[in-house]
Parts: sequence; C-alpha cells; structure tokens
Amino acid sequence: MLSDKPTLIEREYVINWFGSKENYLEFHLNETIQLNNDWEYR
Repeated sequence: MLSDKPTLIEREYVINWFGSKENYLEFHLNETIQLNNDWEYR
C-alpha cells in the first residue's frame, strides 16, 4: 500500500480512508501490536 510501484490496487482511495499515509501506517502498526498482545495472553 505504501509503495509507489505500479499496481491495480487503488492506493489513494484506501489511503484517503485514513487521511494520510502516516495515519494508515500508524493504524496498522497499532493493530499489529494489539493483536500480538491479545495472542500472547491466550
């Protein structure tokens, strides 16, 4: 999603859901951390 390589993925459309690439990245990093924490305690 964050690459500038050619693709059929509508990057700008998805990035706009988050407001910016930085917000997209922050959301996904936080989700990954939360998932790791959830799995650690199961």
